[in-house]
Amino acid sequence: MRHIREHFSGTTGKQATIEFQEEFIFETDETNSESKINYSTIESLNELPNHFIIRLKTGQALVLPKNKIENIDQLRSDLLELTKRLGVELKNHKNWKWR
Repeated sequence: MRHIREHFSGTTGKQATIEFQEEFIFETDETNSESKINYSTIESLNELPNHFIIRLKTGQALVLPKNKIENIDQLRSDLLELTKRLGVELKNHKNWKWR
């Protein structure tokens, strides 16, 4: 837990806006900090019942709550396009449940 507090405090639970650009994901968080996430850093794409999760090779993840997404079909389409470019699949875990 100490490692998490030291290295990731302030990064969890932030709300952000993301845009899929040609070469990267552009992210603006609630403090107006901006970052670019290169597509080459994406490790996996997952769809859960209530979220999309973009896992990065750094161990971090972008968690996209479906109830906050204006157009889920467009996001799914964007993610499927990414799968073609990156050679990864959009893993379907829509039936996954907490046990």
